[in-house]
Amino acid sequence: YFDNARAAEDMRLTALGQEQLRYTGQRLNRMNISFDRLIHSTMVRARESAQIINEQFDRQLPLIEDANLIEGIPIAPLPYAGISQHY
Repeated sequence: YFDNARAAEDMRLTALGQEQLRYTGQRLNRMNISFDRLIHSTMVRARESAQIINEQFDRQLPLIEDANLIEGIPIAPLPYAGISQHY
């Protein structure tokens, strides 16, 4: 994604990222795994990723946005290494 963007909504996928996701979606589609939904975070690039992958499937899946899937460490590591934003 464009990591030099200042606002979260501008952190979109690059052309290379989009191409890589198309290949990923095609490969997942060929694996004959039965998916019933795609869950993604609220980030623009995550939504874009889910949409691109979904377009590669023979059957379109429901896209579910989950705000719990934010970037960062979900819990402080033990032993604490001083890298969590919550402490």
